[in-house]
This record gives sequence, structure tokens and C-alpha cells, in this order.
Amino acid sequence: MTALRVCAVGAGYFAQFHFDAWRRIASTELCAVVDRDAQRAEATGAPAHATLAEAAEAVRPDIIDLIVQRKNKLLLQQSSTTTTTTPTPPANATVLA
Repeated sequence: MTALRVCAVGAGYFAQFHFDAWRRIASTELCAVVDRDAQRAEATGAPAHATLAEAAEAVRPDIIDLIVQRKNKLLLQQSSTTTTTTPTPPANATVLA
């Protein structure tokens, strides 16, 4: 069975618990982390990306885990509806909010 590819959005304090959980699930792979702070994203050990659109295009994740405050989830949603360069997630992608 192929591992489900997980893209995490957010690398703040609470994200460490998500990363740990994804790494303990044998059938998943943390394939990308998106954060406004590049150093925080890089510190996770997963491939770091500046934007969700960039990560989605590069790794085509099966799951997008939004690990951001509620107000930032709204900003992500608004930016994805106004940006024409945001790729469409794969049909089998699951967004956890």
C-alpha cells in the first residue's frame, strides 16, 4: 500500500503534536510543511514551502492538515478563491480543518 501524502500548513507550537502523530501512522508520509516563517518550516525536517499553492503543485498531497488559528484558516480559504494560480487538489485529497 502506498503511503498517504500529508501536507501540513502551519509550523507553530501546536504543529509539533500533529507532526508527531503523522509520523507515528505508518500509512502516511509528511511530504510538505507550509509556513510564513521559512526557518520554522525547514526545522520540521519535511520539505518546506512558502505557500500552499507551491506545496500542492510540488507534492500533490492526499491530505492537507491545516494547523493554524481559526482566523488564518479563513485567510487561507479567501486566498485560494481569489488566486488563479492555486492548483486544484487531487480528487482523492482530504482537507482536515
